[in-house]
Amino acid sequence: MEKAANTHFYLLQNDPTSLINQHQTAIDAIAVQLVSEKYAPTLVRLLQPILLAKLKTYATQNNPDIQTSVAAQLLALAHDAATQTCEQICKKGHPDLTEKEQKDLGDLYLLLLGSNQLIQRYEALIRSRLYHYLNQNTQLKTLEADLYQEVYENLWRQLSNGKWDSFKGNSLFSTYMYKVVTFAVIASIKKSQKGINLAADDISNIPEPSVSDNKEYVNLKQHHLQLLTGFMQVFPSKKKPRFELCLQTVYRLLLKAFDIKNPYPQAPEDLVLDILLVFGRDYLQLSTEEIFTYWADFLLDLEDKPIKVGALKKWFHRQKNTFWKVLFDEELVKSKSQEIDQYFELLVHEFYGEL
Repeated sequence: MEKAANTHFYLLQNDPTSLINQHQTAIDAIAVQLVSEKYAPTLVRLLQPILLAKLKTYATQNNPDIQTSVAAQLLALAHDAATQTCEQICKKGHPDLTEKEQKDLGDLYLLLLGSNQLIQRYEALIRSRLYHYLNQNTQLKTLEADLYQEVYENLWRQLSNGKWDSFKGNSLFSTYMYKVVTFAVIASIKKSQKGINLAADDISNIPEPSVSDNKEYVNLKQHHLQLLTGFMQVFPSKKKPRFELCLQTVYRLLLKAFDIKNPYPQAPEDLVLDILLVFGRDYLQLSTEEIFTYWADFLLDLEDKPIKVGALKKWFHRQKNTFWKVLFDEELVKSKSQEIDQYFELLVHEFYGEL
C-alpha cells in the first residue's frame, strides 16, 4: 500500500498524465455519471487539460511527507474538472464542440443534475408551442401568462419526480423535449377549456424518438426530410433565399448573421443587424402577418425589388403547399391542413438542425 502511494506521488510530481491513465476507468465513470455514456468520452477528452493544471497545482502545494491518498485526490480533482467543464459548456459553449453537441451535452448534464436550468433553456420553446396553439383560439389568448406558468410548473414537477429518466440518449434531448413540451401545453389548454385535470405530468406514454422506437414514423420522417432537401435543391435559385428566410421565421427559428450573409453576400452590415434585431432574438410575440410585413421591407433592401405584404404571403404559402402535396395526398392537405402544419413545423426545425 505504501509502495503504491509512493508511486502515485512520484507520478504526481513527474508524470501526471501517467497517473491519470492509471485511474482512467474511475474517471470515465465520473463522466458517465455527469453526462451519460453518450458524451462521457467527449467530456473526458475536454477535461484533460483542466485536470492536468489542477494536478500540477496540487503537487506544488503538498509536502511529500504529509501525504493524503493521491488517488482519492485525483478523483476529487477529476470530478471538479468535469463539473467545471460542463458548467462552461452550459454557459459559454466550447470551441471544440459543434453548437448541437454543446446544446445536447449541456442538456444531459442538467438533466442528470436535476437542475431547473434545464427547463429555463426551453422557455422559448414553451412560449412558441403556447403561441402556436393559442393563436388558434383568441378566447384562450388572455390566459397565456397563466398557462405558461402552469406548463412551467408541470415540467419542473416532471423533472423533480424523475419522469424524464426514461430518456436514454438515442436521440437529441431537444427532440424528446419538443414532444414533452407539446404534450404539456396541449394538456394545460385542454384543462383550461374543460376544467378537468388531465394529469399533465404523466408522460410515460411519450416514447423517445429513436431507430428502435416508432420505426415506421422515423423512417417516414427521414424520407420526408430527404424530400425537403431535394425540394430545396431544385427550388429556383433567385427566389430560394427569400423562401428559406420566410420559412425559418414563420416557424420561429432564430436567425444568425450567416443565414442572411450566405444567400445575400452583398447585404450591408447595418441591414443584417436590423434583421437580427427582429429575428435573431425572441420574436414569438409577432404575428405571421407582422413577420411578412418585416420581410417585405427587408427584401426591398436585399433584392432591390418591391413586393407587397399580401403578395409575399400568398407566394410563400403557395410554395409551401406545393411541397405539402409532394408529401401527402392533395385531399389530405385540404382536410388536415392544421395537423400537417404542426408536423411540418417539426420537420422544418429538424431540417435546420434545431432538434
